[in-house]
Amino acid sequence: MIQFNIEVIAVSKPTNETGKGGGKYQKVEATYKRLDRDGKVEGKPFFDFSNKDIFNRVSKLVSGEVKSISAEKDPNGYWQWTAINEPTDTEKMDSNPADSSPARKSYPAKAGVGKVTGSNYETKEERAARQILIVRQSSLATAVAYFASKQPKGSTATVEDVIAVASKLEDTVFGRGLHSDAARKEKAASQAAGRAFEDMEDDLPT
Repeated sequence: MIQFNIEVIAVSKPTNETGKGGGKYQKVEATYKRLDRDGKVEGKPFFDFSNKDIFNRVSKLVSGEVKSISAEKDPNGYWQWTAINEPTDTEKMDSNPADSSPARKSYPAKAGVGKVTGSNYETKEERAARQILIVRQSSLATAVAYFASKQPKGSTATVEDVIAVASKLEDTVFGRGLHSDAARKEKAASQAAGRAFEDMEDDLPT
């Protein structure tokens, strides 16, 4: 058995999956930093049929949380989480209210716990991009499952159909509806860019 600390980056919403034998199960994917490996970013899928308690605990993890993980190798030689606990006080991140930005947080160097410096942290933009990728992956999986349950036998959905549904799911998650503030801002930015391009054309010598 091994123990290590992680900082949660993101956890996808549970998706319904179908096995090769037709069995139904749920899956979540967690992205996190291994604090014993200088903040290395890792990802791991979890299935409800493997360990229901761990599956439920992982599903409730929140971005920014620090947890102590216990893991053991399964019969196939893969490391599986067996417990998720709170780290001890000396292992928790510095909660100094004067400067709590991620780039300033650090962890004490001790057995099983690596020290993370600012250079090992993702920027806000990198974290946002990673979360978008996770939501996009989850949306595609949900769209595939949707068509698999709705399509008549012998018929298949096109790639365009799946992408269209996945895009709508992604827009719903991020609040990018047709009448949302984000959509209006995006439209305004696009129009402004178009006007700027037209002005550039007028300035070009003929």
